Amino acid sequence: MVWRAPGSSLWTPHGRVAEKWGRVDHVTAIINVGTSFQAAAHFVARVMHVFDVRSLSAAAILAALGAVTALPAGAVTRESVIGFHHDGDLVAIAAVDDAIGKTVRVCRLTPPAVPAGWPQGLTLKDDEACGLVTDAEAGQPVDAFVAGLVKGGTPLKQPPFGLKVSLTVEGAAHTVVIAGSEPLAPTATSAVVSSDVPLKLAGVLWHEAGKSAAVTLDAGPKGRSVVVFVDARPALVGTAAGKKLAAARITQAQGLIKKRDWAAAAAVLDDALAFDADNAAAHYARAAADAQSGVGRSAMLEHLGWLHERAAKDPVAKRLLDSAQKDKAFDAWVGEPDVRVFIGLPAVGDMGPEARVLERTATFTKQGSTCREPWLTLTFQKGGKGTLAIAESCKGKKTASKQPFAWTVTDTTMTLTTAAREVGDTAIPASCTVELDSAYQQLRLGGGGVATVGPFEPGTADLDAAL
Repeated sequence: MVWRAPGSSLWTPHGRVAEKWGRVDHVTAIINVGTSFQAAAHFVARVMHVFDVRSLSAAAILAALGAVTALPAGAVTRESVIGFHHDGDLVAIAAVDDAIGKTVRVCRLTPPAVPAGWPQGLTLKDDEACGLVTDAEAGQPVDAFVAGLVKGGTPLKQPPFGLKVSLTVEGAAHTVVIAGSEPLAPTATSAVVSSDVPLKLAGVLWHEAGKSAAVTLDAGPKGRSVVVFVDARPALVGTAAGKKLAAARITQAQGLIKKRDWAAAAAVLDDALAFDADNAAAHYARAAADAQSGVGRSAMLEHLGWLHERAAKDPVAKRLLDSAQKDKAFDAWVGEPDVRVFIGLPAVGDMGPEARVLERTATFTKQGSTCREPWLTLTFQKGGKGTLAIAESCKGKKTASKQPFAWTVTDTTMTLTTAAREVGDTAIPASCTVELDSAYQQLRLGGGGVATVGPFEPGTADLDAAL
């Protein structure tokens, strides 16, 4: 049999088929747990569901659907949490059974996704969440595999971000609920297990980032215990707890951006936005990460556009967009017409030559490449002066030099004069015409009987990107 919540998840006796966080109005069927506690324990770890605990009680489920098969008496199985993978999508659980001894199983949070750290030899059906791990499936002794799996993670004993865990018992139905700190949280994550023997909430370990929780239900020192792996994220969406989590994710992403790990930063920021979709700082950081990755133009424009739409009524969004006008993160893109509209810069066609070269940091660079081309940077100053910086990088060795230049504007023509210079195949004449692009904030140096040099784009030289 299966149970389904309208607009939510579809479950089979082996786990989830599809996931959509949301509120549940009613349940149309329930699964028979089975005839052994071990089977029930595996089932519990697979069956997690999001529903509105205010309008749906365990008693109502039982009344509408009939009794759930009870956990039978017999051999006692006691489960305990070994630890989480640091990503929070995977947990390792130890089980000691009177009949079969000690076993280890792993559970993934969102089937059919295969999380980092999953044993390569363990294959499950798409709708299955948990599986037993043997030496063969782990590719090494299970104990060594598990030690590596949980290395670096530090489970929390106290609930992060104001989350709360509760257990309600109505007859055989034991319902574990994770909810936000608000009295009437809009969403909650729940797991239900049936047992003829009363179970108590014995302990909760949280993933360090608050993403998931491993909840232990216990019948007492000599009785059964079962670990339920619960996705905590739905309880955070749109709540005060979710806003706290989003803020923590933004801080984490900023560290990744400093390390130039753009893809990881983007993933962390997407996580933040899943919990707090209206967080302007997360949208801005996401746009900045995409801008610096060099390959995230569409996503960058999406998030800048989001900020632009809200800037009139959201002072935080407006302040962030204003800061983007001089933020080095957008140097490579600030010349694009769409970006200029979003961050409030005028169209280059409406600007004169002097205004264009003195915009933002008044710095333009022709990016080079390692062991092939030099990096050339023009920094303009008011009053017709400036500096040309030349940098080279090859086999770990970097060289740099500078020389002054002068610039003048006659009508709409800009001229730059400096000492003639040749660097590799690049020749800079003593007198150049500054050719300004009609649509983009770019310039080239032409004339002097040599090949045009450029394009120069806003921003400084980025030698690290070429190493």
